[in-house]
Amino acid sequence: MALALVTWFSGAAICIFVGACAGPVLAEDPGPVGRLVRGPNPALLVEGAAPSRPAPTRELRVRDAFRSTDDADDTDDTDDADDAEHDAERRDDPAAEPARPADDPA
Repeated sequence: MALALVTWFSGAAICIFVGACAGPVLAEDPGPVGRLVRGPNPALLVEGAAPSRPAPTRELRVRDAFRSTDDADDTDDTDDADDAEHDAERRDDPAAEPARPADDPA
């Protein structure tokens, strides 16, 4: 019984996910599929709706997924300064592993 519920909910979640991803693309289609999805109203957005978000202005990185939305709008890269500060803290920590010379093969 539990396996049937898990299977049903997983299938429903996949349908919702695919619909959410494919819906906007299909609605923008100028052909018959787009007309079917949009229905009798040929406009993509209803009156008063927010416009679509623009494409990214730079290549996205994995660390961008973990930033807050306030940080995503910031164009300067302050993470390098944060990383340097973190490295300085590790150097001051006596429990940290000592740094190896560049020519050390281990």
